[in-house]
Amino acid sequence: MPRITAFAQTTNREWSSIPVTILTSASSARKTLVLVLIILGNPSSGGPVPRPLLNGFYAGLNPVMPQGAALSVARGVQYFGARGIDLRLLCLLIWVLAGLALLGAAVFRDALRTWPSGP
Repeated sequence: MPRITAFAQTTNREWSSIPVTILTSASSARKTLVLVLIILGNPSSGGPVPRPLLNGFYAGLNPVMPQGAALSVARGVQYFGARGIDLRLLCLLIWVLAGLALLGAAVFRDALRTWPSGP
């Protein structure tokens, strides 16, 4: 048993240090992404605390953040037979399209950097 406990403690310490590592060694775009998605998105998701119990700031972020939308879709499918999940799926689709657009822009930027400049 001591090995399992030591492994669990090590794993928890390593996982909890990931946001700190990203924030200390990343560009400003990555820092902004971490701030928005992790630090604002997770508390506003409504997972640990239901949405009616969130304060005004986080309750306002809940419908537009992907964590809140995904959790509402999962709850809607599980408990309400997938009724009322249309806007949440639209929110998730918008986040997916935004992510794909950013990925495409990064690939295009890297392709331009490696493009031969001339003969």
